[in-house]
Amino acid sequence: MLASSAEAPADRADNLGGMLSRQADQVQVIVMMDHPSSQRLFALLPRIRALAREVLPHGLRLVPTGTSLLWANMDDGVIRTQKESLVIVCVVCFSILLVLFRSIGLSALGLAISLYPVAMVLGLMGLLGIPVNMATVLIAGIAVGLAVDDTIHFVIAYQTSRRESCDSATASQEAMVGVGLRMVMTSVILVGAFAGMGLSDFMPTSQFGLLSSLTIILALAADLALLPVLLALLARVTLWQPGTDRWSRAFTERSL
Repeated sequence: MLASSAEAPADRADNLGGMLSRQADQVQVIVMMDHPSSQRLFALLPRIRALAREVLPHGLRLVPTGTSLLWANMDDGVIRTQKESLVIVCVVCFSILLVLFRSIGLSALGLAISLYPVAMVLGLMGLLGIPVNMATVLIAGIAVGLAVDDTIHFVIAYQTSRRESCDSATASQEAMVGVGLRMVMTSVILVGAFAGMGLSDFMPTSQFGLLSSLTIILALAADLALLPVLLALLARVTLWQPGTDRWSRAFTERSL
């Protein structure tokens, strides 16, 4: 054993193939795995620690390290932070929608429509086994911001038509005619920009570009197909008071 050996530290290092430190106080033990994922690695760590307590001499302490563990900790930290940031984004977006729409129902509806494509893409990633990495973890936050932008344009146009004594179905149709083409053109430009990243040879970048493009397409489909139907069904909504109608029109004209 290392503790009872009378060899010099340099001789011990030679005998251990370079796994012993120069001070003879640290030994490197390599554990080989076949393409470990972060989940498999974290599940294996408790077993390694338990085995180390059984076989290592008293006084020796195991410190897991290595590139794989470093990347696993980075992925875990990014995913944990992304969950927190997504909650913050939802709260901020809902607050902004509440200020713009002056309606809790419309604000909740707008946020739900914006989260719908994100849920679809994340579900597709799980179905196809696409891992969440440093690139794909950014999709959720970006998608919510892009989807909320189109939702704001459409709902503002819808509210403007409602104030002109239009019913919900007519207001949805006029909003579709007024801002639908602009939303389509904006989404086409964004899809083209992100789809170009899909040609990258680096897999995370390629996945990020393709999945972001898919998210933008789903967000556009939700805003043009699902949102008008829901607004037409939501006949009783809280609108701005007539005193703020002038500001609403000015905002709509500047935004669109």
